[in-house]
Amino acid sequence: MSQMEFRGDLSAWHVMLDEISRLAAQLPDGQRRVAQFRARMDWAARSDDYLTLEPVAVDGVPVMCGVPGPLALAFVGELRDAVAEAKRGVL
Repeated sequence: MSQMEFRGDLSAWHVMLDEISRLAAQLPDGQRRVAQFRARMDWAARSDDYLTLEPVAVDGVPVMCGVPGPLALAFVGELRDAVAEAKRGVL
């Protein structure tokens, strides 16, 4: 019987989290927004709306890559918009 090796790669997820932190730091209510996002993610009925696993082969080894799901990407978009508005003096 052969043994199959599986690996995980969350680098795309971590890049998104770094961007969230960077954007939130530029907003007066950034930490509140992040806390609300995390609470919604914790209580989500479908976790793949926030983190989606996609299988890819790396050097012939199956790797499950964790990528931001549609709700996580929407949140990053909201933060980007809020930062852009703040820079224009709207916020």
